[in-house]
Amino acid sequence: MIKKIGICLMVFVCILFVSLSFSEENNKDVNIKVKTGIHGVGVDGKTKVKVGEYDVLDTGVNPDVSFSLDGRIENTYFSGEATYYEDDDQQYSGNIDMQRYVTEEFSYYRFYHWLDHDPLTNLRAAATNAKEGGKVIPPLVTYTDLEPSTEYGIMRSEMESKTTVRVPMDLPFELKAFFNYRKEMRKGRRQALTMGGKCSACHVVSNGKVINEHIEDYNPGFVATFRNKSVHASFSYEFLDRKFGEDALAPEIYYDDPVHPGGKGYIFDDRIQYQDAKLPYNQLPKSRKFSHKAKLNTYIPSMSTGMFLGGIYSRTENEEQDLQFNLKSIFSRLSSSIIPGLAMNVHFRWLDLANESIFVDTNEPTGIAGPNAGHTYADPSHGGSYNANDPDFVRDSAMSRKQYEVGFDAAYLLMKGITLRGSYLWKQIERDHYYLSGENETEEHRLKLGINARFTPPIIKKPIRTSLSYKYQSIYAPFANENAAFVGEESTIAGGPFNGTQYWELQEMRNKTLTNLPTRRDEIRFDTTIPILDRLSITGFYRFMKEENDSVGWKNWTHMPSISLWYAPFDKLNFSMSYLYRHGKTTNPLCVPIYDG
Repeated sequence: MIKKIGICLMVFVCILFVSLSFSEENNKDVNIKVKTGIHGVGVDGKTKVKVGEYDVLDTGVNPDVSFSLDGRIENTYFSGEATYYEDDDQQYSGNIDMQRYVTEEFSYYRFYHWLDHDPLTNLRAAATNAKEGGKVIPPLVTYTDLEPSTEYGIMRSEMESKTTVRVPMDLPFELKAFFNYRKEMRKGRRQALTMGGKCSACHVVSNGKVINEHIEDYNPGFVATFRNKSVHASFSYEFLDRKFGEDALAPEIYYDDPVHPGGKGYIFDDRIQYQDAKLPYNQLPKSRKFSHKAKLNTYIPSMSTGMFLGGIYSRTENEEQDLQFNLKSIFSRLSSSIIPGLAMNVHFRWLDLANESIFVDTNEPTGIAGPNAGHTYADPSHGGSYNANDPDFVRDSAMSRKQYEVGFDAAYLLMKGITLRGSYLWKQIERDHYYLSGENETEEHRLKLGINARFTPPIIKKPIRTSLSYKYQSIYAPFANENAAFVGEESTIAGGPFNGTQYWELQEMRNKTLTNLPTRRDEIRFDTTIPILDRLSITGFYRFMKEENDSVGWKNWTHMPSISLWYAPFDKLNFSMSYLYRHGKTTNPLCVPIYDG
């Protein structure tokens, strides 16, 4: 408390000193406002995340202070604002303008973000009271929370500086250069989950992860602008160098020996990569991003027509795994309102994403017990107790793609108070990997039609606003997970080394593609606002949406009517009340995990 009061007093004294020194000369003009106060907080720790997710919530009475200033010295203008609420809740900003030749903007803020702590009790849904041999069978899915009473949260801060220099030269165009700098810090602790059992999902472990992340941006560029009576044009270029790093150590977890729960010994060790060791998890690699952006914008006043053309190239590097992610994109838009009452836009976009593949070399231990003793899991030389498969693989990214997009939208003023709107979009995605049911292309069509109306009926003599729209979307071969589930009847083979069908055999039998993306989507929206009195209005809204994908048996529909009432008894006081009803249904085939009961 004494420290915070001292900070407030020091800030106030500094402002007062600056004010007195500036007020003695006529060519200086400074205005300063100072606000001080106290605040108190009382909160239940169990509801802290819900009611004060972005508040410090230190209990007790604490001081706060804020001030603002603006003024000039000769031909230099400046302004600034500052707010101190708590050590982890501060905000400062300021700018300086030197005759428009040089401008500087600065801002800094910090705040605390409370994070939720998942108790993982939902995993008890797979528990059972069944007994075997007089003993209760342990839960099929269990968990361990190593920090059950810890409150998680992250302090976020950001400092940003924007410097602009306008070149004072006699050129046929205006030229300005800029240099922006930004640094973001995240410090705190959050929950980190991993799977620590031999069967992976049957044992979930929770621990705290220390966060000490930083992002640093360097962003120089320039803008050239040309204007005359015939054309307005501007060209800009900017470069971005972004660094990301995590300075905190990753949490560690001890991986147990893979012992069979039925007491059959160490027969799982040949397929468990991590065992009898303490290893880190939830690691974030350092990365660096470089990007180049160029934009050309032109407008012809006599034709009420403008054109925009932009391009971007970026490269993101994983500095710990020597991987790259490249992005190239070109976007253009033509806008025109040369026809009276009609506004039109046409755009084109091309996108190329290339995410580098990586070879995953798995650890393959040798079995020490069971039918596979003396061999690795994928070694078929002992007679093929397991189906031979190589666990090493090349991870091809589903992000790698080429995307093409063409769109058109228009608005037409049919008559006073009535506007017709429509748009159409065609999009095609060509994926480099992950063929979907023999297709590597996704094609999408979107159509939207709407009408906005504003009219005054003779009964209430006040303008009523109404809008109605319909959206149609058709998607051919949406992104999906091939062979994600098994549909049919499996044959259980009694006897043999495993006495029945095994889980890896079920995985190889999967034959059903799953997705939650539709191949067709329809949506209808309607809303109207009726002003009953000058200070009283009522609004009605309705939305119906239907989505379906017959190839995988996925369907989803919902309808939502709502009504709201607005009342303003005074100019600076208003009340609103609303009611919304939502009814929907989703149908989708599910794949139940083998070890989740």
